[in-house]
Amino acid sequence: MNHEAISQLCMAEHLPVARDAVARRLFARLQASSTSARHLADVLSSAALLAQVEGLCLAALRPHLDLTHEVVLGRRFALEHRGPAAAGDVLDVHGFVTGLGDHSVTFHVDVRTAGRAVAELTLVFVVAPRSALAARRQAAAPARHAVQLERQPGVVLS
Repeated sequence: MNHEAISQLCMAEHLPVARDAVARRLFARLQASSTSARHLADVLSSAALLAQVEGLCLAALRPHLDLTHEVVLGRRFALEHRGPAAAGDVLDVHGFVTGLGDHSVTFHVDVRTAGRAVAELTLVFVVAPRSALAARRQAAAPARHAVQLERQPGVVLS
């Protein structure tokens, strides 16, 4: 991770709000929320906004990492809505790095449309060695496999 370059990162992007990013349409596709989706507003959903901003942050980080040996993981985010954005609106997204640790990066992002505030976000990412993540996943694999076997009807565990 190139700390010096990352500490100076800033971004300014213009993103249209897609029809599928509004709450009513997005949640209608999800099984857990499909029945209540029709009662939601036709405004940009928090989930879609977070995904777009997270993607921009990751794209800004990518050139400054050794992707062969490092992986970026989201650790924490805070999102405060300030106003609605509808499908077709263009989001003006401005962000910059506000914190940098040995293995972490914090972004502050401001989102507006037509000069109106839409949201303010803080995102914290961890930059971890790829080998450490692989080792943790490998160690957890036997436990995940055992849980899956327990749930299968007719399977006897000895």
